[in-house]
Amino acid sequence: LVERAIRNSSKQRDTVLEMTRKMRRCAEETFVPADVAVEFSAAPDGKNARLAMDARRELYLIFKEAVNNAARHSNAAKVRIDFRLE
Repeated sequence: LVERAIRNSSKQRDTVLEMTRKMRRCAEETFVPADVAVEFSAAPDGKNARLAMDARRELYLIFKEAVNNAARHSNAAKVRIDFRLE
């Protein structure tokens, strides 16, 4: 029973929907304290798609680096993030 719960939990975290939630949180935690407005959109067509753990990790690290670079170097008042699967 415990193993099944762990597998189900892992499967839920594998979804693109869960990845976009994590990305949105990262962007908001980075920009909002600096008074930068954040507009985050994600295409709903990929919400049930899954990503392998390595792909999730790499994608998140790339995203986080882009967010940090924008926060440090752009002097923006508003940031728009559009996440899509192709």
